[in-house]
Amino acid sequence: MDGDEAERVDEEVALIHGEADDADTRKRGFRRRASAPSSALADEVAEGWHEWSERLLMRFCGPLCVLGLTGGTIAACNRFVTPSISPPELGALVETVRAVFALVALGFLVAVNCADPGSLCRWTAAEGRPDELDALPQGRTRTDEATLTNGDVYRWCTTCRLWRPPRASHCAQCERCFLRYDHHCPWVGNCIGALNHRFFASFVLFIGIAGGTVPVSTWLAFMQAPPGVVPHALLGHATGSALATRAAQLTLSLTSSGALMGFLALCSTCYCGTLVCFGLASWTMLLCDTTTKERFGHEKQELDCEETCSHMRSGEWQREMGAILCGPVRRRDH
Repeated sequence: MDGDEAERVDEEVALIHGEADDADTRKRGFRRRASAPSSALADEVAEGWHEWSERLLMRFCGPLCVLGLTGGTIAACNRFVTPSISPPELGALVETVRAVFALVALGFLVAVNCADPGSLCRWTAAEGRPDELDALPQGRTRTDEATLTNGDVYRWCTTCRLWRPPRASHCAQCERCFLRYDHHCPWVGNCIGALNHRFFASFVLFIGIAGGTVPVSTWLAFMQAPPGVVPHALLGHATGSALATRAAQLTLSLTSSGALMGFLALCSTCYCGTLVCFGLASWTMLLCDTTTKERFGHEKQELDCEETCSHMRSGEWQREMGAILCGPVRRRDH
C-alpha cells in the first residue's frame, strides 16, 4: 500500500468514527463517497433499466411490426397495383375501402394495447368481486383452494398473492392474473382477457378484411391491364400459335410487374384469409362465452353450443350483447 492510499484509508476510518477534526479531511471524504457510486445501487438501477426496456419491447415491438407490415402492404398495393385498375374510379373505391378498414383496425389495435385486460388486483365489487374474499385467509401453495357460498372454487396465486376466481389465470409475461384469461398476444403487446377481448376480435377481423382487398385489387389489375403486362389474355380460348404467343406474354409478365402482383396476391390471400378466419373464430368464442385457453389449453374443454350459446336464443341476448360490446374499459397500468 503506497502513501496516498494509506492516507485515504486513514481519512475514511477517521470519518467513519467521527475523529476527523480537519474540515478539509471531512470534505475530501464526503466528496469521495458522493463520487463513488454504491455497487448495490448500481445493480438496482441496471436491473430496473433492464426490466423497463424489456417491458417496453414486449409492449410495443409487436404493434410496431403490425404497423410496418400493414403500411408496407398497403403502400406497395397503392403504388404498383391500384394504378393498373380501370376505370380509375374503381381503383380509388377499392383503395378507400382498404384505407377505412385499416384505420379502424389500427384503432382497435391501440384500444387492445392500452386497455386493461381485467387485472385481478384492480377487481372491484362493482365488477362482481365477492365480499367473502376479504375474510379468506391467505394461501400457501398454488394448489390451495377455497369454496365460496355460491359454489365457486377459488385458487391461490403464489405470485400475485391473491385468490383467483374461476376462469382467471396468471400470465407469466405480464406477471399478473387476469379475469377470463384468453391468451397473451405478442402482436398486440398485451394479454387478452375479459375487458379487451372484444377489441382484439374486432382488430383481427378488420385487419384481415383490409388486407383482403389486396388480392381483389391484384385480380382487377390482372383482368384489366393491357396484354404484355399481365396474362389476362390466357383466360380466353387460344390454340396453336396464338397460345404460344400468349404463353410468351405470360413469361414476360412474370418477370416484370406481374411477379410483384402475384407475390402480393399470394401473401395477402394466405395471411389475410387466416386473419379473417381467426377473427370470426374469436367473435364466435366471445359470443359463446368461451376462451382460447379453455378450448385449446392444457385443460381444454369441449364446446357445448347448446349450453354456451343458449342465452343468444333466449330473451337475454340483448343484455348479453350489451355486456360484451359496452363492458367497462380502464387504462392498463402494467
